[in-house]
Amino acid sequence: MPVELPPELKKLETELKLRGFSKQTSKMYLFYNRKFLEFIEKDIEEIKDDDIKEFLASKISDDSLSNSSIALIKASLKFFYTDMLGKNMSLIKTPKASKKLPVVLTHKEIKDLIDNTENIKHRLLIELLYSTGLRLSECINLQYCDLDLNDGTGWVRLGKGAKDRIFIISEIFKK
Repeated sequence: MPVELPPELKKLETELKLRGFSKQTSKMYLFYNRKFLEFIEKDIEEIKDDDIKEFLASKISDDSLSNSSIALIKASLKFFYTDMLGKNMSLIKTPKASKKLPVVLTHKEIKDLIDNTENIKHRLLIELLYSTGLRLSECINLQYCDLDLNDGTGWVRLGKGAKDRIFIISEIFKK
């Protein structure tokens, strides 16, 4: 059973839907604003910039969070407090999100991973992700009707940024 949202967060949820935010973004914005309200234990009218700074500082000192996660937390708070409540949060600074290159497995590591995966569905998923470059969320939402194996193409519907795109299915994967 879902937890009942406080009235302020219900308004936030409605606004996120009206502005066309993705489900995942809406979920994260609601999550972090709820955590903030639990952290400060104040009414919304009593919130000061220092409360937001204190919350962000507590998250920055949490070593498990990356700079991009901190940026997401700040964006979620800023949307609620600037766009919905008309408060000014522009003076609050946080670290820039780092732009690290992803860890890329070698061809041999991928081959070993595929060869050592016994479950055929898991093996198929790994091969599809590797051969097409799909994001995991795109692969999860893929339907059989989105694949044209004869033509060697697939269709991602409403991928990242709510954009549709076509991808190529490799000859090796089709076999």
